[in-house]
Amino acid sequence: MSFTYRPSTGAEILKKKSTAKPTAKILGFIQEHYSSGIVLEPNTDFKNIKILREVENKVSLPVLKRKLISAKIPINGLKISFGNGSGGGKGGGSRGGAEVTALAESLQCYYNSYYWEKGITASEPTEDDLKKQQKYCFTDRTLTKCLAAKEIKSWRDDNVFDKIAKELKSKFNTKFLERPKFHRGSTFMNNIYAAKATVHKNDKETAKKNTPPTLPQAPGSFSNDKWNPGDIWMTTLSADTEPLKDHVCTWGSLNDEVEHLANTGKLMGVSLKRVDAEKARTTFFNKKNEKKEKQRFEGFSFGSKGEFFNSIDCYLYGSTTKIQCRCMDVFKGWQGEISAVSAAGGKIGGGNIDFFLEDVFGKNMFGPNGEQGAISDASNAIQMGLTIEKLKTNLFLNEFYSLYNKFAPQSMGNDKLKNPTTDEEFIEKLNNLPTRRGMPMSTKGFLVSKYLCMKMLEVMYGSGSSNIKRDHLMTLFSLYAMSSTNQSSFFIKIS
Repeated sequence: MSFTYRPSTGAEILKKKSTAKPTAKILGFIQEHYSSGIVLEPNTDFKNIKILREVENKVSLPVLKRKLISAKIPINGLKISFGNGSGGGKGGGSRGGAEVTALAESLQCYYNSYYWEKGITASEPTEDDLKKQQKYCFTDRTLTKCLAAKEIKSWRDDNVFDKIAKELKSKFNTKFLERPKFHRGSTFMNNIYAAKATVHKNDKETAKKNTPPTLPQAPGSFSNDKWNPGDIWMTTLSADTEPLKDHVCTWGSLNDEVEHLANTGKLMGVSLKRVDAEKARTTFFNKKNEKKEKQRFEGFSFGSKGEFFNSIDCYLYGSTTKIQCRCMDVFKGWQGEISAVSAAGGKIGGGNIDFFLEDVFGKNMFGPNGEQGAISDASNAIQMGLTIEKLKTNLFLNEFYSLYNKFAPQSMGNDKLKNPTTDEEFIEKLNNLPTRRGMPMSTKGFLVSKYLCMKMLEVMYGSGSSNIKRDHLMTLFSLYAMSSTNQSSFFIKIS
């Protein structure tokens, strides 16, 4: 068995194997003390643990084991060693998850091509049938590797690939009159996003040249998937084509061409989601002149019910969506994650949240040192001691407490009545954070995550703010997470 599973959180481990509490605690310890992760063997009891090798440069294995024991983490019965597992990599589950995604998306190209040729009533393809599609598929994972991958076997067994391919064929057979080819991670696909990169660069340069300088049109980092989250692209154009290179002056010209090529059956980005229903369905995004859904901001809560010390997050509520803001990696990676029918799981990074705050309110939530400044301040506060005295003298703790007193009473949720109202109660809660699924909540993670939540709220409710501006901000957050900003381009999602 190979080591390929890189969990992101202890909760993720416990969701897969509820008896693996020691392993989950070890991951939390490694993340908090060494900003690193672990690798496990999938489909096992998770008792064989590899600590990423970058930790070996900081501590020996015997010393690390002693530290785990001192932290009251039971290690009896566990096999702990250093190693990066298959494919190496750093951190949580992103590397392993990215490989599974690459395999699934690549194999989907072959299924698409098979059903495009044979029709939606064809029988399930054999491996030989799929091999015959290779001249129509340009992927960065070989068919042989995809077919051998145990990680996506359930997709084949559950006919996920078949359902997606049949839906694509049935919906677009009359649009793509020539037989299309399918791309995933190919040079052709890279050329598409190279055109986007050129427009993004032009956008930033134009903003700097304005008098006075302005923000660019595209928000923050504006990653490729926020412009167009096409996991695969289907096209009738030749593989050596650069289909968008002559349309890179503005976002408008670029996106007009993307939709034009889709409407004329020449090029289209396809976002893929696992289909567990009996039949897949198609959703269209970012059609020109299509009215964007606007949000009405309805308020916020600490945790889902208003109890400040019960979680590390806060929620922003819109008329048809909510966004959970928190640190994703114990005490870093603060961002928002949308929960809505149309875009469950869509994310917006902290830097882009800050971009939109400046765009709408003209103010930033981050200090000059960004998220790292909050992490450093929280660490120093913990080292100095979380006491009533420090609550008044430590600048970070004092600001944290001031923000708490301002926003905790405004939180939605009946459980806000449980929130401390005195200095003594506040410090008592801060020094005795609850556990989650047997895992102790990280004090540093709590302080950083909650502090950044409140700094965001400080801008949203500060001087010059209004309900209209908060509505607009919630709309921008929602559209960004759904890859549906004014700078995003046409694509379809099959789910």
